[in-house]
Parts: sequence; C-alpha cells; structure tokens
Amino acid sequence: MADTPKQHGTEDTPVKKPSLRRWIPWILILVLALVAFLGWRRFGPHPLQGKPAPAFSLASLSGGEVSLADHLGKDVILLDFWAAWCPPCRKTLPDIAELADEYMPKGVAVYTVNLADPPERVKNLLDSLNIGPPVLMDPEGKAASLYLVRVIPQIMLIGRNGIVRHVNIGGGTGMKAELKRLLDRELADN
Repeated sequence: MADTPKQHGTEDTPVKKPSLRRWIPWILILVLALVAFLGWRRFGPHPLQGKPAPAFSLASLSGGEVSLADHLGKDVILLDFWAAWCPPCRKTLPDIAELADEYMPKGVAVYTVNLADPPERVKNLLDSLNIGPPVLMDPEGKAASLYLVRVIPQIMLIGRNGIVRHVNIGGGTGMKAELKRLLDRELADN
C-alpha cells in the first residue's frame, strides 16, 4: 500500500499542552491580590481598631533600635507593614514616603516595617524607587504578630493617645488622600 501524501499542517507533531505548573504562581498572585484588595474591610473593622497600640522595639535599616514606646501617648504614628516581594506594597511605598516627608516635620512618627527581607534587598528596592522612608526590620515577624498583620500592605494610624485610629489593608485607590485627611484630623484634634 502506498503512502498517502500528508497534507500541509497535518504532521504528527505532538501538541504541547500548557503546563499547569506555569500558571500556579500567577494564580497565587491573583488570589493574594484579591485577598489584599478585599482585606478585612469585608469582615468588619480590624481587631485592634479603637484599642491601645502594642509597643515594640525593632532594628532600623539605617542602624540603631527604634522603640515605639517612645512615641506612644505622645505622637501621631503611621506604620506601614510591607515586604519587597509584594506588588501592592511596592506600589504604596512611594505614597508612604511622601506622607513621611510631609508629616514628619509636623511631629508624626512614620515608620515602614519590613517583614523578613534581607537588608540589602530593602536598600536596593528603596534606591530603585528613589525613596527613603524610615524602615524598621521585623525579620521574625514580632511586630507583625502584635499588630495582627495577615495581609500586606497593612497601614496603621495611631493617635497621640496611643489608640489605633485607622487600619488600611491592601493600599488601594484613594489611600494616600484618606491618610492625609486622617492625619490632618489627628493633628488638629491635639
């Protein structure tokens, strides 16, 4: 029996199926972004909102140790819990840096709290973003645990009286304007 000529495009080449492994990181990122976007807002206020802010001491990226107890009950405090691997965190960092530049001279203590990144990676990220907000290093997650951080970024506003006034989870559109409004109100109240 003679071989039948093959038509163009009908060769017996194996069809490559997309590997599920290739999609797993993207699916994970999508799920994390969705959780960050929804945050705890859907489930009511953060458990610390309206309660005294826990004190902690952490090493500063620039050297030395910073104790939050030095500010509690005296200063308005803005904390931003973040990590370099987190895209929403990298997006909010420049806004937090601008708020630090504007409000630290007015007496607001602003700290970004990095969760578990090596110091060199944090420095490289800040250099690439051309920003330099005060960074505290929380490699073991002690402060994150005290502040019940489950999703990042998590931004905490603490009043002069040491009470957690506001919690923003996931950053989001309008975060900077909302924080400015809340900071201005906190400063005006005292």
